Amino acid sequence: MQDLSCSRTYDLQTCVLESRRVLKLPAEALLAECSENVARDRGTTVELLIRLGAIDERQLYLPLACASMYAYCTQVMRMSENVAFQRIRAARAARRFPEVLPMLADGRLHVTAVALLAPHLKRDNLAELLAEGTHKGRVEIERMIASRFPKPDVTTVVRLLPSASTPTASVAQVIANVAQSPCLGKVAPMLSIDSSATMGPLAEGVETRAMHEVLSHVVHTAARAAGAGDAGSEPLLEAIATAMTDTLVRAARPADRTGDAASEPSARVTPRAAGRYAWQLTADQPMQDMLEEARELIGPAGARELQDVLKRALTLLVESLRKSRRAASERPAAQRAGFAMRYIPRAVARAVWDRDGGQCTFTAPDGRRCCERSGLELDHVVPFGRGGQSTVENLTLLCVGHNQYEAERAYGTEYVRLEREHAKANAEIAKRGNAEARVRAAGKRGMGKDSEGAVAPTRPAPGFADMASGRVGMPPGERHGRQRTLIVP
Repeated sequence: MQDLSCSRTYDLQTCVLESRRVLKLPAEALLAECSENVARDRGTTVELLIRLGAIDERQLYLPLACASMYAYCTQVMRMSENVAFQRIRAARAARRFPEVLPMLADGRLHVTAVALLAPHLKRDNLAELLAEGTHKGRVEIERMIASRFPKPDVTTVVRLLPSASTPTASVAQVIANVAQSPCLGKVAPMLSIDSSATMGPLAEGVETRAMHEVLSHVVHTAARAAGAGDAGSEPLLEAIATAMTDTLVRAARPADRTGDAASEPSARVTPRAAGRYAWQLTADQPMQDMLEEARELIGPAGARELQDVLKRALTLLVESLRKSRRAASERPAAQRAGFAMRYIPRAVARAVWDRDGGQCTFTAPDGRRCCERSGLELDHVVPFGRGGQSTVENLTLLCVGHNQYEAERAYGTEYVRLEREHAKANAEIAKRGNAEARVRAAGKRGMGKDSEGAVAPTRPAPGFADMASGRVGMPPGERHGRQRTLIVP
């Protein structure tokens, strides 16, 4: 591995001088230098992935006020969202299967290829998939994955909407028009209803081949008109047509955003115009039935368009979640002073949430605050087991990662690990007990013993109530209160 400590500086003067130097190089020398740069870049990429994998494994991003590896790469390392997503996925794949690292170093694979293959790599298919993906571009690998691992539905995608004043067709519609053009070189506009079969992600079939034929004809015609249509230019013109086809097909495909949190969130919201968004999703039959029933109940005089129904449903969902997660209330009760109890009154929870602004309060040594707003938990600043009270002053909002990080700082990594294993074991016992209770209750109902009353669920193993709040097995006075804290009215 090369020494990364010797890094060059790239100020404006250095970059300008370097640009002038390479412009004067002979072709062979310039190409040779470029090859050397690519080789070094591949080696640097391998070293970066190894280090990213180690940082992810050791969770070194938590002390830097980052709730996840994705946050570390985008906020601290200043990577773009897409680059961070691909490198994190590739780094995790490299930790599981180090075989990809030498293939990245010598150029047989690129980071995009590893990121695409990562969700499908297993020990029994590793060699086959890596061999088939060798020296292939993104489009070829996507086609290979689609043929090996077909997906019945597209994932939910949020796309930019065109401005209401701009009658621009979607990329998929444009491709449908090109692919179904009745005359080569002339693309006739068609309505969506006329090309519904080609709307959405294109397969590797008739639509793509037809579109390539149209674009190839257009490129060759334009080249001949410009006087560049000789026989020697045929490979170049065909390569241009192929690149155009691949670019348009990739643009028409919905982005695959499934996977873990490194990746980035499962749905991406990007506005196209003021207050306008595009949603793409696949609904199952129950969802479709509920949508139709909701429209029927609303009636013809009400707002029954899809966006209206979804907005009303989301409004109800958000109101419910605010009550359960933020203790929101239209008539909040008065706050009572100090509580020597773990469970948090709603008035206290509301005050803490409002004070912290619904954001994790963990702060790095340089003063940068964690930006996580999802999955927040109430945490005792002075642990409950050490005398901390459930008051506004002693409570703060932390994300899951920093809540656990604080627990490990307070009680040690090994102690917290054992507690989690204990909690997991108790959860399994409780789950089995409740399943047995349901079976016994169903048996009694079947024998006509409803009058005797329902069978009470099997009581969980000792400590289950503590397990729900992260206190399983902790001795009195040493329960740290670093796990999720429940809220009671």
